[in-house]
Amino acid sequence: MVLIPSISTFYISQKLGSGKFFLIGDAIEGQYVANNLHFAAAIAFVLMGILLVCMAILKYATTRHVYGGEKS
Repeated sequence: MVLIPSISTFYISQKLGSGKFFLIGDAIEGQYVANNLHFAAAIAFVLMGILLVCMAILKYATTRHVYGGEKS
């Protein structure tokens, strides 16, 4: 369920961007191809952490607090 979307992400960024833009996925792929698996995993872990922090901020910003039965 994860393999096909992740492969298509590399293809889309390379073909539509014509190699003009260097994305984080390209950096991870480059490290993987260069057989530097530890650094590729570290980059992916940092990306996952950034995404989790952004999701937590959005959840906090979009929750509504109810005090005494009134929406505020």
